[in-house]
Amino acid sequence: MLLCPLTTLPRVPTTRKNARIRFSSLEVLAYRFVIIASAVTVLSGICNVAILWVYNARGSTPHLLHDLPRPNPYIGLERATLNPLSPEPQPIMNFPILAAQVNSEEVDKVYFDVPSLKTPYGTVYPRESNFTVSSEVSMILQFRVMDFGMEHCTLMGAIPSAADLERSAKSVPVVSSETARIEVWFLDDNDVQLNAETLSYSKRPRRKALAGVWGATTDQRVQISDTFECSSRSLLTFEFVCTEPECYIHFTQDEDEPIMAAFISQASSIKKTDQGI
Repeated sequence: MLLCPLTTLPRVPTTRKNARIRFSSLEVLAYRFVIIASAVTVLSGICNVAILWVYNARGSTPHLLHDLPRPNPYIGLERATLNPLSPEPQPIMNFPILAAQVNSEEVDKVYFDVPSLKTPYGTVYPRESNFTVSSEVSMILQFRVMDFGMEHCTLMGAIPSAADLERSAKSVPVVSSETARIEVWFLDDNDVQLNAETLSYSKRPRRKALAGVWGATTDQRVQISDTFECSSRSLLTFEFVCTEPECYIHFTQDEDEPIMAAFISQASSIKKTDQGI
């Protein structure tokens, strides 16, 4: 019996099969790319939200801006020569950059009241602010010392007469009695500008020393404190407190004449012998 030799049959091309394999590989790569791209997108979104939250958190605490060091605008001015015959500069009146009420019976209450006026040109914030002191409510005033060589400071208080107020069409102050006495205390502010939006009795700086007593009577501009040294661009913070149970005073701080305000009078501290003369 003769056996026929086995012959190898020619292979049929598998073009379709190879195409399907290649297509499946491309699908896998595409799926992987989509998954990776989606993961990167999600992570990027999370990072963006986190960064936005951090910046918003910083932006919601504006007092942090006040902590930044202020550059000295008077570089080298202390070395300038001064004519010994030059007149002394006149004292300047420095009005508070912050005026806020705090309540000893509502220690966490914030009295944030910023007067504003709507005009065709936008919102205008007047310079005037309310000054109110009673047996429960005390007043916090904060000043920033201005200018160069005006570092002798005195805390002053001024309430015009009824006649002057009538001529100027200003509101009349309310004072409980002619003998109303207000203690004024230096506060330990650590040279940090206060934030009226968060200031309350419990968060106010601690009292450091008694600055003076103000007998708040009309038709008088009085010296509340003794003259003290105050560094240029530094902060001065005071608390005005009633000393009697029935004590009450209310007026609108006004810088225009006739002045009705508590303010700082700054006098020259330049010694001509220190200027190379």
